[in-house]
Amino acid sequence: MKQLKLFPLICILVLAAVPATVRATNLEYYGIEDVIGEDLSLQTTVTMKFLEPTDHLDYPVSGDFSGLAVSSSFPKASCYKNEIAAKYFISCDFSGMTEEENLLEISFTRNDAINTVDGKFQLETNHEISMPIKDVFVIIRLPKNGLLTETPVNNSYFPQDGKILSDGRHIMVYWEQSDMPSGRGLEFSVVYGLPQAVPIDFVVYLTLIVIIAMFGIGL
Repeated sequence: MKQLKLFPLICILVLAAVPATVRATNLEYYGIEDVIGEDLSLQTTVTMKFLEPTDHLDYPVSGDFSGLAVSSSFPKASCYKNEIAAKYFISCDFSGMTEEENLLEISFTRNDAINTVDGKFQLETNHEISMPIKDVFVIIRLPKNGLLTETPVNNSYFPQDGKILSDGRHIMVYWEQSDMPSGRGLEFSVVYGLPQAVPIDFVVYLTLIVIIAMFGIGL
C-alpha cells in the first residue's frame, strides 16, 4: 500500500526532471520563410506560436549559419548558436511565456544552402521539429528574375503540391499543411535558373547598328 502512495510522487519527480524540449510542447503555428539572395545566400525566418508555455527550445539547423536574430511577444527569449556532435542548433531559454504571449521569431543566414547542378540552382532544406504542429506554412522566394526551370513546372519543386505566387519581381513557392504529428521532418526543394546576362560588347555593337541604320534611313 505504501508503494502505491509513493508511485504518484515518483512520477511527478520524473516528469519534473525531463527537459522542456522532451516534454514536447505543441505548436499552434509553425511558419518558415526562405528568401534566396542574388549572391546565393539564404535568409530564413522561423515563426513559432506555442500552445503551451515552455522555458527552453533546441531548434536544429541543417547547416552552419550566421546573423542570428530573435524577437518574441513574451518578456525574454535568449537564443544562441550551439553545436553538438557536428550538428548545429539554435538553443533558446525563455522567460515569461504565457498562453497569450507565446510568439517567437528566429532569423538567420546560411551561405551553403544553394547548390549548382547542370547550370541550374537547387535549394534543399530539411526542417526538423520534435513536436506536434497544428498549422504549417512554408514559403520559398526566388531571387529577382529567378525562374522555375523544369517541365511541367511542378517538377521544379518538392513536395509537388506546392502553389506559386509572384509579386512581379520574385516567384514564390509555398506549402500549407495541418495537424502534423511529432517527429516528422519537413523537406522542401526548389530548382531554378537565372536569365543569361547579355554581354556588354554585344549591347554596344547592337546599339551602333541601330544608330547606323537610323542614320541611313535619314539620308
